[in-house]
Amino acid sequence: MCGIVGLFLKDPTLEPELGRLTAGMLATLSDRGPDSAGFAVYGEG
Repeated sequence: MCGIVGLFLKDPTLEPELGRLTAGMLATLSDRGPDSAGFAVYGEG
């Protein structure tokens, strides 16, 4: 079963926390199945 999360940071001071924030969301979705997991980061420029 698929699961998708998204995170839009309006506060640039949170960028150093991006990995911690997304890792928690991905861990929550891990119960959906062991197929794969990953994330992509898109920024300005």
